[in-house]
Amino acid sequence: MLGVTVLAALLSSRDPGPIIGPAAGG
Repeated sequence: MLGVTVLAALLSSRDPGPIIGPAAGG
């Protein structure tokens, strides 16, 4: 959902993880 998208974007911008990073386009 939107919350997950925002959370993923924040995590990606902050510290790209092995999954969330690429998934969020970071």
